[in-house]
Amino acid sequence: MASVFTQRFLLVAGTNGQYVVPAGYRAIARTLLVYQGEGATGGAALFLSGVAVAQLLPGEYKSQSLETRLPAYAGEMLHVQTFSASSTAMVAGFIFEDPSGPIGRMFERQVADVLPVVAG
Repeated sequence: MASVFTQRFLLVAGTNGQYVVPAGYRAIARTLLVYQGEGATGGAALFLSGVAVAQLLPGEYKSQSLETRLPAYAGEMLHVQTFSASSTAMVAGFIFEDPSGPIGRMFERQVADVLPVVAG
């Protein structure tokens, strides 16, 4: 059985950050937390491999959090983009060993091993 570790993947203030899941692991992003300091326009967005998956826009001197169960597989990137110099964001969750990768890829390998190749 693989060990599961709690991980803070990203902690950024007024900037962008990225975390690439290491080979042989799977990350689960569980929490996106955003704090907006001075200025009502701000917040942050969370991306998975370039696709926006969440955005939080708290008001001035407020914070918001979002609970997720977002899997990121080996080689995929979690990216946070803040919208102002006074925005801070954190992404935390779990990471564990996953040598087989996504179930879909594993299923494709199994089907290729079972189904015969038919010439057209």
